[in-house]
Amino acid sequence: MTFIQYVLLLKVHVAMDSEVADHCQSFALSDPDNGLFQRKCNHDHVKICCECYKLNEVLADIEIACSKLVSEEEREDTMCMFQQAKDDVMAWKAHQLRSVNQDQAKFDVLDILNRDSALLVMDWAMKYLPRKFRESQCDLFAKRGIPWHITVVLTRPDQSGPLEKQTIVHVFQSCPQDSVAVTAILRDVLATLKEQRPELEKVYCKQDNAGCYHCGSTIVGSTPASGELGVKVERFDLSDPQGGKGEADRQAATIKGHIGIYLNEGHDVNSPAQMKEAIESNGGIPGVSVKYVKIPELSSNNPMIKWDGISTLNNFQFHPRGVQAWKAYKIGPGKLFPWSDIQCDSSSPCPLEVLESPVQTQRSRFRVVRARQDQTSTGSKGLSSSCQHSESIEDEEAMAQESGIFSCPEESCIKTFQRSSALQAHLDEGRHKYALEKETLLDKAKRGYAAKITGERIQVPTSSLTWCSGPTSDGMGTENSQEENHVFTGTKEIPY
Repeated sequence: MTFIQYVLLLKVHVAMDSEVADHCQSFALSDPDNGLFQRKCNHDHVKICCECYKLNEVLADIEIACSKLVSEEEREDTMCMFQQAKDDVMAWKAHQLRSVNQDQAKFDVLDILNRDSALLVMDWAMKYLPRKFRESQCDLFAKRGIPWHITVVLTRPDQSGPLEKQTIVHVFQSCPQDSVAVTAILRDVLATLKEQRPELEKVYCKQDNAGCYHCGSTIVGSTPASGELGVKVERFDLSDPQGGKGEADRQAATIKGHIGIYLNEGHDVNSPAQMKEAIESNGGIPGVSVKYVKIPELSSNNPMIKWDGISTLNNFQFHPRGVQAWKAYKIGPGKLFPWSDIQCDSSSPCPLEVLESPVQTQRSRFRVVRARQDQTSTGSKGLSSSCQHSESIEDEEAMAQESGIFSCPEESCIKTFQRSSALQAHLDEGRHKYALEKETLLDKAKRGYAAKITGERIQVPTSSLTWCSGPTSDGMGTENSQEENHVFTGTKEIPY
């Protein structure tokens, strides 16, 4: 197993409670110096992962080899490179464990969603470069990108019903991607959702670790807006860097593909207004609503909120007394920061100035996130539901061996699907089934060859000789009494 395979398969082994220290989230993510961010293990770490042990052995062997170099200058350079590479390896390993733990926050929210609550996944998409249907080479240079923000809203009609999804896109002419813009976008999203769903009472926000989200101005500044609109922001959950925002990235790719179709029809996309027109062309994209907006100039004068140590906190729960924060999700009771200790401004964020409102159609509203089913799958549904049982290793192996056409792109996820819509529904929810993947044909051949060498015996043909010493005639009246006849009889077992 290569190092890349080992690190990617680490998600299969990690758990909240494990007897392997490297796999135990409670042990690995607890702060040794602060009891508020600790979760005590009710077990002993007495087991060792062979793959983790091999990794430490390999790193130790490399370090010994580097220290034995003759040239002092070469030895110092090599040791410096090795130490940097070792730190990168351990950092990537820790990133995988933190990502699994932070993703659990989203799954817990999805389990409790109903019609009066929603999950918001927010992310700034990469700036869109203006394009023409036909442009010269000189037009390719010195382009200024169009900033746009994506908010994916997930909710349910009831707690046991299917997910409903809507994507709200905000397009700007120019906009600094800071906390002022984020709080204004959040306020506009809450107002839009309250208009569509008057029964909406609370939302949960999930973002990546960008500075415009992971700052006191954004976290604290969202509470006045929610109070005005009658929608409470229950919690802010920040995913580990480069993780946890797949919904927004997939929607960005879908929108860019739709814009590409608009371009190929002979149109240009050089301005935010044209970009909005391209997204709404051909009937629009199901479940996507787009606005062309502008941030008021006076909003740039809002004071920044200072919060010492906020860079180490990743989960925030809002209470009437203050904000309760955790370094890692569900690790420890958390620390309560009273409102009096936070230098906050009670003023509400400035609302966005809408330059072009979205085209209100049935396609732009919430759509149900579920796979299409044919008669065969519908008919077999009753049979499968009557045979439900607890998940086990046999279930995972059976799922891995399904003849599905579309397999989940997530590393170590064994789920496969017959329809693309089923795969998209699985990716939107994000509940991956991690398990060790099947061996390749080459691995099976190697294991079989090694087994035959070390233990098994095989049958090979051998010869046993029989001598016949009777007289024979050579046809000329002479006798050959010493002629030998060789006869093959039977086989003999010999070790290979």
